[in-house]
Amino acid sequence: MSAPADGHPGRVAVGDLTFDPESGELTGPAGVRRIPPQPASLLTLLAVRQGEVVTRDQIRQRLWPGGKVEFEQGIAFAVREIRKAIESVGGDPAMVETVPKRGFRIITTTPSAGADPTPTAPSEHAGFRRVPFLPLSLFVVIAAIGVGLALTREPAATPPAVVVFAHETEDARLADLVRAVGFELTAALTRANGGRLGVVGPTGTTTLSGPNDTEGARASLAACLVVSGAMRVLGRDSVIVFTQVVRTVDRVHAWASQDTASVARAATAVVPRVVGGVASAAAGC
Repeated sequence: MSAPADGHPGRVAVGDLTFDPESGELTGPAGVRRIPPQPASLLTLLAVRQGEVVTRDQIRQRLWPGGKVEFEQGIAFAVREIRKAIESVGGDPAMVETVPKRGFRIITTTPSAGADPTPTAPSEHAGFRRVPFLPLSLFVVIAAIGVGLALTREPAATPPAVVVFAHETEDARLADLVRAVGFELTAALTRANGGRLGVVGPTGTTTLSGPNDTEGARASLAACLVVSGAMRVLGRDSVIVFTQVVRTVDRVHAWASQDTASVARAATAVVPRVVGGVASAAAGC
């Protein structure tokens, strides 16, 4: 278990950095960074067991006790946030090590950037310099090591996500329309982002209590943005559609729009505008 940093009972040392679990503040030579609650909870768990492997199941029990959520994306998001915070305060993000198929741990010593990775050449006495080729068995060993490194390499980080909720309506006549807009928006956002931003459609939000559950969206779905809105009838064949894009980190409206359209053209009118609004808001993810 890590000792309190600088004798401060509320802080723990993370390598050469200092972390305060209560405030979520990580301090290093380049400044201070406040970490969101879920990543801060994970960093606390890793810090107090510095050097030990914390399994994915232990992380799930700590961050989502008793919850039935897709926690893999949440873990990937939390680890990404921790590494970004460590780097921003002047630390080495590689100190948060992925242990393949097991979990994560904090390591406090990493190879020097200037170290020469080339091993010392064998002595003449060993006879290796006199051999003009490597034995076949040695080639097999080297190939096996290469395959092992490829298999254990950490996968690419999961991109941040945008979560799409169906627009709310109190008019039963609009129920089919709001579902259609939600599905069309999900498809359009998926086409527009090309893997740079994950998209979770209305059918994937069942673990959340609603669009206001931004902390849950951030923790369980790695969501950076939440798209939601409302729709109501205006006259005989027109609707008013209000749409908002909210950042999960601070619940600030990153974009919002109110559109009037005919019922027949509501999706055509609204979806492209929302896709553009998400694109502008996603620059901050």
